[in-house]
Amino acid sequence: MHEKHLDRRAFLGVAASFALGAGAMAAPRPDQLPALPVFQVATATADLGYHAAGPEHGRPVVLLLDQDDDIERVATVARILAVRGMRVLVPLLRGDGRAIQLLGFINALHMPEAVFAGMGAGAQTARDFAALKPTRCVGLGAHAGPAREAPPAFADAITELVLRAKWRTGALTTLREAS
Repeated sequence: MHEKHLDRRAFLGVAASFALGAGAMAAPRPDQLPALPVFQVATATADLGYHAAGPEHGRPVVLLLDQDDDIERVATVARILAVRGMRVLVPLLRGDGRAIQLLGFINALHMPEAVFAGMGAGAQTARDFAALKPTRCVGLGAHAGPAREAPPAFADAITELVLRAKWRTGALTTLREAS
């Protein structure tokens, strides 16, 4: 058990340092990008709003916004990932304790594991969450620059994390064909 835990930590370390230069994958045309509807979920501590895109059965990717940022900053990345067959969730976390809010969010959605990726303070929240619950994080991505500079390279890097992750929950279905 201990050896498996070290393997996961090693994977997270590699994933966190994953360069944005992942193999270029064809980005969908703008007219192929789905809208990002807003949903609400009740957690143990508060009701949280979140945006979601992609098929319900897709591999979950949680995109984390920078402090006081809005969805438009990551909308293109989220839409590209959704077209590639991933279930993209963008929780609207606010204030302090964002990693704890994130834990409440994924618990409320009954999500056992996911790839977590963020920009700015969202990247720090992803790292904090991975340290708090390493078994729930199968991949970790961070983008240091402005979100408007992220797509499609950041979407490519996240796609690679999803494809290389060691998922405990079910089989990876048609993601490779969709990308």
